This record gives sequence, C-alpha cells and structure tokens, in this order.
Amino acid sequence: MAIKDSGSLSITEIVDEFGGSVPHSLSEYYRNGGAVPGNNTNVPTSGTISMSNFYSAVNEIQITVSSNTTNYQLSSAFGSNWGTAVPKRLTVNSGVTIGSSNGNPAMIIDGSMGGTLVVHNTGSLQGTGGAGSSSGSGGGAGPAVRSDQNGSITFYNNSGGQIYAGGGGGGRGGNGGSGGTGGAGGTGGNGTYNGSQACYTSAWGGGSNGYGCYYYSGTCNPVGVSYGGSNNHGSKCQIILQANLGNNYHQTSCSGDSNFNRNRFRYGNTTACGVPHLSSSGGSGGSGGSGGGGGAGGGGGNGQGYNQTRTDGSGGSGGSSGNNGSGGAGGGSNAGTGGTGGQGGTGGTGGSGGNGGTWGTAGGGGSTGNSGATGNTGASGGNGNASNGSGGSGGSGGSSGSGGSGGGATSYYIQNRHYMTFHNSGSVAGS
Repeated sequence: MAIKDSGSLSITEIVDEFGGSVPHSLSEYYRNGGAVPGNNTNVPTSGTISMSNFYSAVNEIQITVSSNTTNYQLSSAFGSNWGTAVPKRLTVNSGVTIGSSNGNPAMIIDGSMGGTLVVHNTGSLQGTGGAGSSSGSGGGAGPAVRSDQNGSITFYNNSGGQIYAGGGGGGRGGNGGSGGTGGAGGTGGNGTYNGSQACYTSAWGGGSNGYGCYYYSGTCNPVGVSYGGSNNHGSKCQIILQANLGNNYHQTSCSGDSNFNRNRFRYGNTTACGVPHLSSSGGSGGSGGSGGGGGAGGGGGNGQGYNQTRTDGSGGSGGSSGNNGSGGAGGGSNAGTGGTGGQGGTGGTGGSGGNGGTWGTAGGGGSTGNSGATGNTGASGGNGNASNGSGGSGGSGGSSGSGGSGGGATSYYIQNRHYMTFHNSGSVAGS
C-alpha cells in the first residue's frame, strides 16, 4: 500500500513500505538502489534526499493500460524491471480491449519474472477466432492470456472484466453422393414373317399287290416312302407332301395325280408348294445413363474473435444431372425395337459447412452430403407381331454422401491458469 501523500512522515512509515536494514537511514532508500523501485520518480537516485520525497511512494512497479492495444507482452511492458525482485502491478482499465492480431495470445505473461505480479483486469482480453475451412476441419481458436511464468502471480478479473478465448472455425460440409445408373431398356417383342416359297415333288408306282408313293425334295433325294392300296394313290401322295412340309409351312397348291394304270409300273407327278413361317428376335434394350456427380460441400464459417465476427457456414452446391440412356437396337422383321435406357440419377447436394463458434466455443462440424438419386427405369421394348416387348429394368440407387469435416476447437481463456492464483468476478469464455 502506498505511503500517504501529505502531512508529516516518519522513517517508520518508509520502512513499513520498503523494508530495509537496522539501523535505518534515508541513504538506503535511493530510487533503484535495491529497496525503492524505479516507478517512484520523486525519490532521487543519489544526492540530497528528504522525507518529503516519499509522499505517495509505493513498493511496486505499476503499469496501467488505458487504451486499446494488441499482442501485449508483459516483459516488454515492464522492461528491465521484469527480472528484478521488485513487486509488479498491471491494471487494465474498464473500456480497454487487448486483442491479438497474429494468432498469438492477446496477453503473454513471460517467464523469468522476478518478484511478484498482481494483475487487475476490468477491460476485455480477446483471443483469436478460428478460420472456417473450405477444404477440411475448421481452424482452432487462440487463447486470451498465456502464462509462461509459474508462480508468484495473482490475477483478478474484476466485475465487468472479460477474458474470452476465440471461437473455433466451422468445418467443411461433405460432398454429395453420385446419382445411380439408369436401368437398361427392355427387349423388343419377337416377330414372324413369311419366307420364300418351297416346293416338293412326288412320284409313285404300283405293282400287282398295291400301290405306293415315293416323295422327293427338289433335288430328287428321297425323303420318305409310303405304300397304299388301290384307289388311294392320289390322296396318299397329297398327305405325304403335306406332312413333309411340316408345321412351319402352309400349303399353297397341290397338283392332281396322272398317268396311273393298275398292275403296271407308272409314274405320276404331284407338286406341293408351301411358304415357311419364320421367326425374328426383338432388339436389345439400350444401356442406362450414368449418374450425375455429387455437389461440393459448403465452406465452414469463421469463429468469433478479436476483430472477427462469427459467421455461419455456407450451403453445399447441387449435384449434376445424370446422363441420358442410349436408344434400344432395332428388331428383325415385324419384331419390336428395344427400349431406351433410363436416365441416370441426379447427384446429391453437398452438405452445409459448419457454423463458426462464439467466444470460447468450438466450431460446428460440416453436414454430411446428401445421397444421389436413383436412376430412372429403362423404357419397355416395343411389341412384335408374335410377342410383346419386355419391361425395362429399374435404375440403381445413388451412392451416399460423404461426412462433413469437424469444427475447430476453442482455446483457453487463460492458458496455464494453474500457474497463478485466479480470482474471477467478471466473465470468462473458453477452456
């Protein structure tokens, strides 16, 4: 406590403030002589000294911060007295803000301090806010105060005083998933059509015991034989010819028999002509289109800090449309064309970036990207005159979106707070 500023003084009052060795004399109390610190400028360093030089003298070095500043380092503020054993007192006035302009703590209490330190804060000490990220996790925040001196510190955060660590930056949102592939188009229905006319020729002859019929292909190679009795020669040959044409033919004409005499070998001609019924396959369906790419995740917002406003993360971008499916192949005669493949699904929208944190809170993580849409079903194949086309296949599901990145961490309102005795009557934010 300072010596009084008026009235009569005794050597005892000076001893009570600054100590000293018995027997006491004024000559041991020169300024910067070991007992009286340099802040007492009324006390001379040598020469004439009197009791009146000690009005308001105090046994500590006092510094008051009365205007806004940044990156306040106590070893610089106290200068050469920082390492001496003289007590030190720092006062931050109400309405004063000490912040950080380079990511370091707003206030640093350096190590290698001599004596003791008392800090009275009624102002606002503000750490750096973390940066929002457009590529990954949000940036971490900075502390308001860091103490590198272990011990001999008493810190008072007075009523109205604020010690705030910065808020963490928001993380980037996840990318949207790719859209699913469109389904393949259905196969076209089968068709039928008439082929070229084909003819078969028969010859027959008879003996004393009956009549017979041989029938030949157009190359006169025997393809069958049948025997019949009297009066059956004409119909028997026609039946044989119809059977030889088969089920895939329909008979268009058949001549009658001729030149036949009983008990004598004769030849006759019966010609049967038929048109074959042929089949054709439907066209194959077209392939489905590929899915669209997922949208990019949004960037994270900035955390609150000295000269930095907290912001929300931005929304993710939309996914791209899927590609159209390819057309189906054409079918054969009277067959259906294959169906067109389905369009690929649209890619999912990217997730929103995380919001920046307020004083002393972590930034928000980015949202997971949305899943891509399912590809469209392929179109049905066209109908043929023999059968209907088949339906197209369903499109595949879109892929899931990726997860968002984490938000940045907050920091300490006083880093290494266990190095000091801390009294709080104001407000703090952070770890």
